Amino acid sequence: MYGVLGCSLWYSIFNNSNTERWIFISMLFMGLINLYETSYPLRLMEVKLLDMDPPFSEEYAQLNLEIKNSSDVKSAMVWMRLNGTDQWTEIKPVEAGRSRIISLRAVFRSPGAQAAPKIRIKTYADSGLFRYWRVVDPGKEIIVLPKPVDHNIIPSSRKSRSDDFELTGLKEIRDPSRYKFTDQKLFIKTNRRYQRMFQSRQVSTQMIFRWTDLQKLSRKQKGEQFSFWLKSMAELQKRLFFDIDIEAPFTTLRSEAYLVDLSSLKSSFAKWFYAQV
Repeated sequence: MYGVLGCSLWYSIFNNSNTERWIFISMLFMGLINLYETSYPLRLMEVKLLDMDPPFSEEYAQLNLEIKNSSDVKSAMVWMRLNGTDQWTEIKPVEAGRSRIISLRAVFRSPGAQAAPKIRIKTYADSGLFRYWRVVDPGKEIIVLPKPVDHNIIPSSRKSRSDDFELTGLKEIRDPSRYKFTDQKLFIKTNRRYQRMFQSRQVSTQMIFRWTDLQKLSRKQKGEQFSFWLKSMAELQKRLFFDIDIEAPFTTLRSEAYLVDLSSLKSSFAKWFYAQV
């Protein structure tokens, strides 16, 4: 295609050939029609930025996008990237009327509330000679948390459970040599011999995160330290027998680590922290 167009143009100019000139114009016109048909689904493609947890500044964040082909034909292959990045992500064709969730990576260099980055989308005509692109503005605001930095403020800890054993059930005793383990109260009630079964209980560690422990830090450092603590809490959720205790102006929380809603906690912290400016 490139070669034919180039030769037709060169011949028509240097030989003043109307035939070659018309061939060039015809092929150019067909290429533009092909581009129009190829870009038709892209022009009708809807792109929606899904809700996300507040990302940390200067760290990779994943932006999930829902793309919907609102046309009545299957889309062509398209490529997407976020403004401010050079990496294009290849998106396979989407059937007419169907949706797909894709993910793009971004790094937010500064903390605070900011507009979501615009999205550049491009596709090519089948010939590869023509390109169509568009820019989509998600129209959403993203709150970016301060960069996590450890300023050596270690949260206090204590043992949160003192029980060494817990009852796990009853076991009927059939061996006379074990009658001495009979629970007498149950025996009186049921006239059957049961033994209470116990197992050792792992003592949990309670990690206490207090905002008042950050008083000696600057406002910027407080934000960085609490962001670091939030990342630490995410690690605690992967481990057993840890409880989290938070004492801060925006929340008071006491819970087993795996039950903590970090998404809600991040949002509460971000909204409160930036409202103090």
